[in-house]
Amino acid sequence: MSIKCIVIDLGGVYFSDGTKLAFSKILNTFNIKQNQVKNVFNLFSNSKKTIGRDIRLGRISIDEFEKEFGEDLDIPEDKRYIIRHLWFSSYIPNYKMEVIVQQLRKKFRVIAFSGNIKERVEYLDERYDFLKYFDDTIFSYD
Repeated sequence: MSIKCIVIDLGGVYFSDGTKLAFSKILNTFNIKQNQVKNVFNLFSNSKKTIGRDIRLGRISIDEFEKEFGEDLDIPEDKRYIIRHLWFSSYIPNYKMEVIVQQLRKKFRVIAFSGNIKERVEYLDERYDFLKYFDDTIFSYD
């Protein structure tokens, strides 16, 4: 039996764990009180019946996510765009992953796999032009 395909997760493998970093940035930026930290975590969570899961599965848009997130944490409407910026910009390619993927593609089919959201994938691809290094993609929102 030989290996024909390599599947690489985006969050935490190709990219840093941006959600973890964004979580911290959001707490600081919006001065979230200690008693609301659990609410922030639950909003990002991939657990059943959360907006974090709904956005990853493509059930709601990033605008709907921001609206509900902002309402739950009393973030003024004119500041809610910051949520998206902090979340998306917290993903940074891990050192040497671009080179590793390019080397793997010489011998194997390489697929990007992720529970990421569509708008963030588009943002990251525009910023880092990384999807061209993969033969195919599998995303939770597809």
